[in-house]
Amino acid sequence: EAQQNGRIYNGDVWSEKIVELKILPNNQAQIIWEWRLFDHLVQDQNPSLPNYGSIANHPELININFIGEGHHTSGNWIHLNSINYNAELEQILVSSRLFSEVWIIDHSTTTAQAASHSGGRYGKGGNILYRFGNPQTYNQGTSDNQIFKHQHDAQWITEGEHQGKLMVFNNDNATNESSIEIWSPPILEDGNYLLEEQTIDIELTNLKENFYSQYMSSVQYLPNGNLLVCEGMNGYFFEVNPDLEIVWEYINPCNLNGDAVAQGGTVRFNQCFRATRYAPDYPAFDGKNLEASNPVEINPWESDCFIPKTVDNTTGFEIELIQNPVHEILYLQSNTQHLPLQTYLVNNLGQTVLSFETLSDENNIDLPELSSGIYFIVFEHPFRNIQSLKVVVR
Repeated sequence: EAQQNGRIYNGDVWSEKIVELKILPNNQAQIIWEWRLFDHLVQDQNPSLPNYGSIANHPELININFIGEGHHTSGNWIHLNSINYNAELEQILVSSRLFSEVWIIDHSTTTAQAASHSGGRYGKGGNILYRFGNPQTYNQGTSDNQIFKHQHDAQWITEGEHQGKLMVFNNDNATNESSIEIWSPPILEDGNYLLEEQTIDIELTNLKENFYSQYMSSVQYLPNGNLLVCEGMNGYFFEVNPDLEIVWEYINPCNLNGDAVAQGGTVRFNQCFRATRYAPDYPAFDGKNLEASNPVEINPWESDCFIPKTVDNTTGFEIELIQNPVHEILYLQSNTQHLPLQTYLVNNLGQTVLSFETLSDENNIDLPELSSGIYFIVFEHPFRNIQSLKVVVR
């Protein structure tokens, strides 16, 4: 069938389609809308076959002979890896991993219109309304113009400072340096898009040391302006604030079989496709018990189940350990007015391994190379002895 539509390569061809399902009783569903990629092809190899034309003159169509990262004998040709719906625009955004670009199509069409080149709110049927990331796919650029490389999780930002913009996790396995890309698609007054040379508004790299995931991964823009990032290859989730400081992190403790490792152990094959934060008032949680239970890990450390804080009600002294266990950086939050406060990190033999001053607000203390174990943070208060904080280093 692919060769009859102008494909010049032999071998299997996996196509793509999008369906909308109406949920029916008794675990049944009905397809009420459908879009097929094979209805929107172009080829410039054989004028006697369907879809013949200039690739560059038809960016609204998909070049059946474009081969991205991979081999032409592989059936995995398009590899759509995410889908996002904009109800206000009645548009669908998808991400093609192997074309290294994102597409927008019209969802206001009927199924018949979605199979054609006209109709719907934007008058183009099921043709591509907008594409971005790799102009080589429609012969309007070279590798120098390619921006995305195997990107994931394409989406509209729905709130905050960048509302209405598009965002992806750009894996970029060519440089082994991933990034978060945010940009504004050029929209005309009638809602259609311009197809011209575009630029990225914001490119976030080096969000952490060795920030890279060859595959999978996601990013979510949170209501407070932070970003929740899933470095999928490593099963590592972290949240960064607008100053690009890591304020929360979590490592998936389970392998591909769902088995958890022991606390403090090394987890392998813990890849995770995507991470999404849901607020406590999310409707699916209604009537559900959201109280924290035991840690996922086997044989969890008791000190892992709480965030230590020391408080003196007389002086108003309060210092909280933001993260426990700690790795390379010790995060302390302080509101005490008696500052700076001489502070010591002491091992379980009573030996001081690090001394520093605790200041107001946030304190990010670089730790030396320490053996894994339990340590104590001791504060030298000018008026009274304040209890120390117990911290786990690993």
